[in-house]
Amino acid sequence: MFLIRKMKRKILFVLLLCSFINISAQEQSNISLDVFISGDILNISVVNHEELSFKIRVDSKKQFRYPYCGVISTIDKNCNQLSEEIAIKLDKNNIQDAEVSVFVEEYASRYVYVFGEVNKPLSISFEPGMKLTAIQAISTAEGLSEKADMNNIFIMRKNKNKVEKIQCKILESLNNPNESLFLQSGDTVVVRASKPVSIIGKVKKATVFHLKADLPVTLSKAIAMAEGFDKSDEHIGIGNIDVIRNGKTKEVTIKTVFSNDQSFLLQPGDTVIVKSGRPISVLGQVRAPGVFKLEENVPITMTRAVAMAGGFDKLADMDDVRLIRNGVSRVIDLERALTNSGSSDPVLQPGDIVFVTQTRW
Repeated sequence: MFLIRKMKRKILFVLLLCSFINISAQEQSNISLDVFISGDILNISVVNHEELSFKIRVDSKKQFRYPYCGVISTIDKNCNQLSEEIAIKLDKNNIQDAEVSVFVEEYASRYVYVFGEVNKPLSISFEPGMKLTAIQAISTAEGLSEKADMNNIFIMRKNKNKVEKIQCKILESLNNPNESLFLQSGDTVVVRASKPVSIIGKVKKATVFHLKADLPVTLSKAIAMAEGFDKSDEHIGIGNIDVIRNGKTKEVTIKTVFSNDQSFLLQPGDTVIVKSGRPISVLGQVRAPGVFKLEENVPITMTRAVAMAGGFDKLADMDDVRLIRNGVSRVIDLERALTNSGSSDPVLQPGDIVFVTQTRW
């Protein structure tokens, strides 16, 4: 089963990768390239002006100094735009109709980075003009780890003096490849871990696990992953199940879980608490006072509960038996219930207490 899940995830990523390999002309025209970075060496020459031919390194602010032109920024510009800007500034300094040529003599090392819940975090050499999506970068990092949240992947991108956080909607991009986002030099792809699901309470082994995007988990399956219910205390039994999600608690009965399990699928961050059963108590003038668990779909009346406790003893006041429920006590005449089928013999609920009083005579 483990191998099948891993194979499914690999197949999913192959499909994702293939969906982005073919880049249309429209997509290429929309690509925003970081043309120059700090450390690039530019070769600038002016026809018939040898004194203005230089090899210049772009500084840490992505700019450089050039004679008669002062400081020139390379941000959001390509070689042709730099040539035009230099020619205009030279013209203002009496060097008219200058034919300026700018090209990159040597590129500085460029990288994009992939961190977080991938199988092999790494840096990827990034060539100028390279067309690389977040999906392709993750694939190069050998895909998502078992803990990865496919809905929580983003790109950290430096944009002038600030850092942008760009959400990557990977699954949605499959339906519309034209909306795929291309990486730029210096980008960092971050894959966050999904919030774990916790199974605690009356289970054999408390368990924490991460959901897989392609593998829904039901309550019954989650309980199986926790090695089933803990039934070591036969007097208490198993109660209902609480699922805590986004700070809110939903109570689910065991009967509901196993009769219509597919209607309740777990989500990242859920906490499942299997509660102890609330046993009934039979106390007072009975032969074997004690606590007894309620079985699913097996109603227990007050007279049956007394029988489970060995029956009334010789001092029992059968017409003054107290039913205590949620802190409220009421008197039940069980003597009439035993002799008259139409008399009240309440069905007990979890947590009820049956107290048989002592006769006064």
